Amino acid sequence: MSRSMSVVDGMAVAPGGGVGPTKGRRFSAPSGAFGEESTIFVKRQPFTQVAFDEIHLKEDIEEDPSLATTLKNNLFCSKKRLWKIISTYLPIIKVLRYYNIKESIVTDIVSGITIGILHIPQALAFGLLTSVKVENGLYTSVWPVLLYVIFGTSAHVSMGTSAVICIVTASVVDRQAENFKATFEFNNATTNFTTWEDIPEFMDYKENISLCVAMLSGLILLFMGFLRLGFITAYLSESFFNAFTSGAAVHIATSQLPALLGINVKRFGGAFKIIYTYQEIFSNITSLSWQTPLVALVSIAILLFFKEFINEKFKHKLPIPIPVELLVVILATAISYGANLAEEVAVVGEIPGTIPPPVIPDLTGFQDYFVD
Repeated sequence: MSRSMSVVDGMAVAPGGGVGPTKGRRFSAPSGAFGEESTIFVKRQPFTQVAFDEIHLKEDIEEDPSLATTLKNNLFCSKKRLWKIISTYLPIIKVLRYYNIKESIVTDIVSGITIGILHIPQALAFGLLTSVKVENGLYTSVWPVLLYVIFGTSAHVSMGTSAVICIVTASVVDRQAENFKATFEFNNATTNFTTWEDIPEFMDYKENISLCVAMLSGLILLFMGFLRLGFITAYLSESFFNAFTSGAAVHIATSQLPALLGINVKRFGGAFKIIYTYQEIFSNITSLSWQTPLVALVSIAILLFFKEFINEKFKHKLPIPIPVELLVVILATAISYGANLAEEVAVVGEIPGTIPPPVIPDLTGFQDYFVD
């Protein structure tokens, strides 16, 4: 004889009228508990989405608050809110408050010295890459770091010069320099110079253009930062970044090739600049001197050997990586001075021993390159 059982509002009811003590919990009778063919009947109200949200999401469905309520909830002043606002725009306050001197001071000093050593040769090269005075690269490696200490939020960022930014800035500087050449009048003081780079007024003009580009870029970035527009980068695809970095690598390598070969070529801008640059290189290949490529190849070989083998193989034993970049600069400078290579190999020349104070550049004519 088969028997059945039903569940009504959490109470187990047997066909004979008995109610099992199952209120408040689910009841499932095993097969054969009331017979060989037991049956369960479930009777309850339909479970709607609103009821599900009220139970599981714990969210009350309310109307949107009015503008007055929103302003009242957000426009208030307290110590906690004041600290949050100040530490958001001046992160150094939060860093100093929670900085552990005992655990971090030694490693931070070593890291700072290492990064500073690496930036010296890079800054010299990037100064030339930007088509300005070489010492400007060193200045650029100093001021951004000091500002990032105050306004920066990441402890792992190495601030300083960037090859991509240098190339983009150089394109604007060189284009505006052509306007200077068209309006510049030679006099007795300038007729003795062999190249435009030897004329102080010309280099000062290019330096001012680069300062204007940097200042305008900084103002735009500040404006975007206050508007919290950093989320836009989340919509940039990986393929976009890969294409951008690959294209930048080609431009960087092309811009360095004339210096590696010791050939003076004209700078180009706009479309097909890569093609025009290589055409100019091959047109002047006969002026190549063997000393410059030899110095370049030896320097590259030393850099690769230390970075890929010595520093990588013994990184667990070395307290800090060997600053091979700085060693190469010192060694090349000593050899150039001792062997008098300045007659055959282009040298940086004298670098000022002081850092000029920050100045506001002359923004005359900035509308010509603001869109860049």
